[in-house]
Amino acid sequence: MKLGQTIVEIRKEHGLTQEDMAKEFNVTRQTVSNWENEKSYPDLFTLVKISDTYHYSLDRMLKEDIDMTEAMNRSIQLGNEAKENSRRNFYIGLIGCAACLSMAVISFIESQGTLAVVIWIAAMLINLLSVISSMKIRKQSGQPVKPLSAEDAAMAKQLIDKGMKTEAIKLVRKGTGLGLVEAKTLVDELQNQ
Repeated sequence: MKLGQTIVEIRKEHGLTQEDMAKEFNVTRQTVSNWENEKSYPDLFTLVKISDTYHYSLDRMLKEDIDMTEAMNRSIQLGNEAKENSRRNFYIGLIGCAACLSMAVISFIESQGTLAVVIWIAAMLINLLSVISSMKIRKQSGQPVKPLSAEDAAMAKQLIDKGMKTEAIKLVRKGTGLGLVEAKTLVDELQNQ
């Protein structure tokens, strides 16, 4: 059974309207409708709340809907890759700073000339500034804050359907913290669904 059908079943089993369920989980009635029609998925936190509230196995909900599970796995994988790239760039920058600093010390010891020391210190500062700049860029564009929520995924899908792919990419970037390339990849995947 698909997740949407499961949510309908749970809601009807407890005698709830879409509006009642929406209030219970702090979403709109339209969001519950989108879940039931499989236009979007609840985020993981909401799925856990549904499971706990209605005593329905989370394992059963997730494993029966392969599409949703794959979408969540893609989102998690993109986030992990971005974190790993950010970490790698940070360490490379630190190694570069250490190399420049050691060269400055060696130049000072060997030549006792201030020009060589000034050049190496300038090189180290430039390297340090590039590391800081790289970290700021990564923080703004490449390090995800959170996975794409079901509401944002549904809204992005609607924007794509209206031919507003650029707006969908902006929404994904704002909602997840992903960089432009990662957000475009995610929007392309949404478009192909």
